[in-house]
Amino acid sequence: QGWGELLTLIIPGLFGGSETYWGPKPFTGGPHYFGGIVFALLVMGIVFRPGIRHKAFWVTGIVSMLFSLGYHFSLLNDFMFNYFPLFNKFRTPEMWLLLSVFCFTIPALDGLAALLKKSAINEIDLKKWTIVGVLVIAPGLVFFASPDSVLSFERENERTEVARQLAASNQVSVDDPRVRQAVDRIMRTEIIPSRIEMAKADSLRYVILVGLALGLLYLLVAYKIAPSFILLGLATLVMIDMVGVGKGYVSEGSYQQSGFDAERLIESRERPIDTWLQTAVQTDESWEYRVLPLDANPFNNAIPSYFYQSLGGYSGAKLGIYQDVIDEALFGGPTGINTGVLAMLNTKYVTYNGQVPGFEVAHQAGGSVALELTNVLPKAYFVESVTITNDPREAMEFIKSVDFNPAAEAIVLGDVIPTTSVDSAATVRITEYNAHKITLETSRSNAGFLVLGEIYYNDGWTATLDGQELEIHRTNYLLRGVEVPAGEHTIESVYAPEWVGTVQFISTAANVTVLVIVLGFTFIGYQRRSSKND
Repeated sequence: QGWGELLTLIIPGLFGGSETYWGPKPFTGGPHYFGGIVFALLVMGIVFRPGIRHKAFWVTGIVSMLFSLGYHFSLLNDFMFNYFPLFNKFRTPEMWLLLSVFCFTIPALDGLAALLKKSAINEIDLKKWTIVGVLVIAPGLVFFASPDSVLSFERENERTEVARQLAASNQVSVDDPRVRQAVDRIMRTEIIPSRIEMAKADSLRYVILVGLALGLLYLLVAYKIAPSFILLGLATLVMIDMVGVGKGYVSEGSYQQSGFDAERLIESRERPIDTWLQTAVQTDESWEYRVLPLDANPFNNAIPSYFYQSLGGYSGAKLGIYQDVIDEALFGGPTGINTGVLAMLNTKYVTYNGQVPGFEVAHQAGGSVALELTNVLPKAYFVESVTITNDPREAMEFIKSVDFNPAAEAIVLGDVIPTTSVDSAATVRITEYNAHKITLETSRSNAGFLVLGEIYYNDGWTATLDGQELEIHRTNYLLRGVEVPAGEHTIESVYAPEWVGTVQFISTAANVTVLVIVLGFTFIGYQRRSSKND
């Protein structure tokens, strides 16, 4: 979340919507809207009802806002990212705003409670009311009167992107002066004005709603109108505010009836090609081949992953090194798809709407084609040679090369070259394969290097060879590799992070503490009621 974008907590359209968004993030589905009226109540809570509990919530809300800024506030977030356990596992820092919104709601309700109390004793402080009114209305007035004096309404490098599109469509150089002039005209007359209008419209809407809310609250305190009428009016304004913004981002078609069964819906979307693939990917061991469903928006659609192992899908737990390979190495080469990377990732099939050079058509159904990669590698395999490097960029370039042959060569990030050799009679068999444990049986006449087609993650995965600890090497940028001595051996790779036990203990202790507190207060309350009755 950018610094300026924090304003969208109260004026949602300042940085555009989902498709009209122009802020610093690559894209967004919409703002984390807190609500203008609730913001007004928050300011009232801070001004009219200071207190320890109250401060604890709004201070926590502010800190979580700072976390949501990510690299935009590196002084805090770089330190936390590098030194605080598990902090670097958060994929989307802006999600901290969910905590901010929750924390700000508590002092906002405290502010409303304070006004109800003042109404009961007919107390009003005009000075404080003026402070609240100025603090709350000012943002809306500024952005309604002159939004372009505060915000640029241009995405970073947007002019360059527009220039490239214009140059390509008109088949001229991007440096052509006419392109620059056209870009200036488009930005000045089409793109920026529409964004300014949206910002002004939302700012005016903010001023009107917040102004009405402040008027109701003033009537509550100054003229002692029945609180029930005032609260009903506030609730109506909040509903108009929140539902009005929400409908702009969540359509009526997004709602589901009660009793909605997600699994049944996914199964109803099974395609004929998916049915065939479920059998085709099976092996005579405990693992199965992967599929790249290019005809099903693979990296924003998790449905194919329900039926078979997909290179795509969608998960908040996706590791950065895998995203790097998707962005830089998976697509390229003469056919547009890096077959070497597919082979090392045990990807036997690619679904597409047509044929691709380098693949054989294995099956056609329902308008989709299953293309088979004939040189696909199994889940675990030995390589003939190993190269080492300390530079991840060099490893990336290695697997991107059109000459990359994962069956014969591998690149390892490290200082010591692992032992390897050619052994045409070597065998490896996977006897157990699940999310937390992989067991392999190997046989070689001499030492070799084994590559496992699973992602490298050194903060939890360990390996043993016949019960003895075995070093896992980061191989081919994102996979695991281990040295295997001559003879017959059993290799076990287990996911068991050291911190899990500590976290489970803390979680259990916290739950027990909360339970004891609840039972304690319940007992004390019962004792007091008994004493009062006596």
